[in-house]
Amino acid sequence: MEKRNKICRIWGQGILLLCIILGRSAALYENNYAFQTQSIGLETRGGISRAEVVISDNPKDYPKVRNLDILVAMSQESLDIYVKDLYAGKILIYDPDMVINFPDRE
Repeated sequence: MEKRNKICRIWGQGILLLCIILGRSAALYENNYAFQTQSIGLETRGGISRAEVVISDNPKDYPKVRNLDILVAMSQESLDIYVKDLYAGKILIYDPDMVINFPDRE
């Protein structure tokens, strides 16, 4: 079992907390391994903040998200950048007030 999630938005660090909670709950309550990474820096001043969580039953899994199972895009810019990593049949969660156009996917 392996789930790869990327959660991104413009502003704020709530997504970072969301990924930490998601990873900890998977590790503590489901006996899985969780790897969490984040990008904040200048992003906290109006750019895209990004957080990723890999949940796996394998302790030696690669901690970087490559193929997404779930993408949470809270802005149009973050959707435009990261939708290419979300393949058909996977889950997209977005903010309908902030996301207007959906890019073409192959």
